[in-house]
Parts: sequence; structure tokens; C-alpha cells
Amino acid sequence: MTVVMLMDWEGLTPQQYDAAWRAVDWEADRPAGALSHIAWFSGTGLSVAEAWESVEHFERFLAARLLPETRRCGVCSEPITEIYPAHRVVALTREPASLS
Repeated sequence: MTVVMLMDWEGLTPQQYDAAWRAVDWEADRPAGALSHIAWFSGTGLSVAEAWESVEHFERFLAARLLPETRRCGVCSEPITEIYPAHRVVALTREPASLS
């Protein structure tokens, strides 16, 4: 079942996120089951919304890649995550959106 994962990572900086993003290498080595990733920063830290093919896919990625790589990047905290069953998922693009 496709799920939506919402993550809040208090205190995480854009520099830490960028270092972890490069280390995890989402774009060249897409995690199994990952459908989308959107990240933004608020006054308290990082927020992420992702779609996954299943809870199990996300949990494997979190344990095997995301947390180990963020620790190697010097991040000591862990995110708070919420997972919901998706009602509808529409893929509008398969290419990463340009930020510039």
C-alpha cells in the first residue's frame, strides 16, 4: 500500500541536509520503493514529505541508509515521522525539479 511519510527534524540545518543528501545519493541510487521527496526548512528545522510504495520500504531506507549517513555527517538527533495511507498519488514528473 502506498504511504505518505511526513518528517520533522528539529535543529537540522540546510548544510547538514545537503551533506546527508549527497551521502545518501537519492538521485543516482534511488531507494527501493521511493516515489517522491520534497524538503523545506521552517524556523525549527527540516520538514520532508515523501511518498513510498510501502511502510516497509521507508523503514528499510531509514535504518539502512538515512540514519547511518546522517550520523556520519555529524547529526546526532533523529527525526519525528508520521506515516499515513495514501488516498491518491499522481506522478507529474520523473525528473528532479530545478531550484534555480
